[in-house]
Amino acid sequence: MLRHLMGAMLVFSLSGCASLAGLGKDGSLEYRQKLAAQRARAEAVPEDEQIELPTTMEGWLESGAKAAASGEDARALWHYIEAHRRNPEHPAPILRLGYFHLSEDPEKAAALFFHALEIAPLDPVAHAGLGLARLSQARFQEARLSLERAVEIDPAFATAQDALGVVYAVQRGPNEGRGPAQRAKELNPRDARLVNNYGVSLLSNLEWSEAEGAFRTAILFDPTEPSYYNNLGLALGRQRRYVEAQVAFERFGVEQAVHNNMGYIHYLNGDLKQAIGHYELALQAEGDDRLTILGNLRTASERVAQR
Repeated sequence: MLRHLMGAMLVFSLSGCASLAGLGKDGSLEYRQKLAAQRARAEAVPEDEQIELPTTMEGWLESGAKAAASGEDARALWHYIEAHRRNPEHPAPILRLGYFHLSEDPEKAAALFFHALEIAPLDPVAHAGLGLARLSQARFQEARLSLERAVEIDPAFATAQDALGVVYAVQRGPNEGRGPAQRAKELNPRDARLVNNYGVSLLSNLEWSEAEGAFRTAILFDPTEPSYYNNLGLALGRQRRYVEAQVAFERFGVEQAVHNNMGYIHYLNGDLKQAIGHYELALQAEGDDRLTILGNLRTASERVAQR
């Protein structure tokens, strides 16, 4: 099997950080939460630093969001835990913690979303979070049920529509995934991630030119995301616009990755000799993916031999 683009085509970027659970003498959630909060606070705030602390659950949530946006994960975690301690029966802090842990520990995130749903059974954010956690675990049927419930409750929930498109594409084929992806993009047309994911659905349906347009739009909104350029290169390459494709790959890719990607494009287009040439150039370049490229070269060479 060919290994190709050095960058995810579907981007769900949710930060993860330290564990919420600690080991306590009585094993209670309250005790574990207390230990986790103490540990997070110690990581977030040096002893000699004086800061003004929030006084309400809402204040802790707001300051946690600001810390997360600034990349201060330990401080964000501490603030979300403190918000939960202020009001353990309110779903908002639990949801923040669930999304916080989603990328690093989807099982823990799922447990938090289940807890939030016990408190607020009709919360679409909790249903969507559970769906995303199950999607991260490749538990597609469970993900579909949760995401469909989120969309049923709130049809304008773009993130849930977007993730549902991924699930439908996996379970039912790329054409079925296009509808939710398009609805997500239409609900939030300036969200680069949603526009990119819509482009991926177009790629899956062999609509190269339309996909190119989506990726160019995503890049306008966020010119710093490498995967968007990789996807653009793929769309251009499938149209046999190889020079433009290579320029797109080179925007963030190292030489080895660029030639590997170009080899993959030529392979998909049936240009096996050109694919082999790029894989050989990739092997000559510096990088850590020699085994991957050797596998790609072997696959292309075997197809040439079969002709």
